[in-house]
Amino acid sequence: MPTSAIKDLLKKWDVVRAMVLEWHPNQADVSRVGDLYNDNAINYSRKIRKKREKQSILDMFFNAAKAKNKKD
Repeated sequence: MPTSAIKDLLKKWDVVRAMVLEWHPNQADVSRVGDLYNDNAINYSRKIRKKREKQSILDMFFNAAKAKNKKD
């Protein structure tokens, strides 16, 4: 799954959750189900995104070091 799709999913989830919490008559049940989904599915996506961001930062750092060594 591309990182851009993960970011889009996370943004949409925040919007949907806020809308349902605002308009659903039984907010306690909605909140509980939302928390369950958030804990299982959404947190997994967030972890993937953070891992990819960390990896891209490391890649940029080491690629910059390689480029500098080639110039010297």
